[in-house]
Amino acid sequence: SADHGVVVSAIESNTPAHRSDLRVGDVIMEVNHRNVESVSDFENLIAAAKRDYEENDNNIILIYVLSRDGVNRYMTINLAE
Repeated sequence: SADHGVVVSAIESNTPAHRSDLRVGDVIMEVNHRNVESVSDFENLIAAAKRDYEENDNNIILIYVLSRDGVNRYMTINLAE
């Protein structure tokens, strides 16, 4: 079990997250190698990644997930898709 992270409770359709391997029930533990301790952490890290995309065209967000099947894995979210 995760000692930090946020549980994915919903994924909006037609979004980069929806097109990734992320699923409801996954626990997002890191965003771009930064620990996620709370929902506000997660929101701030995603906002920073979106700014990085707008300013530097860096379109990949790397997330570390404890997935719903109990396996830890890295996933990417492509903001350009």
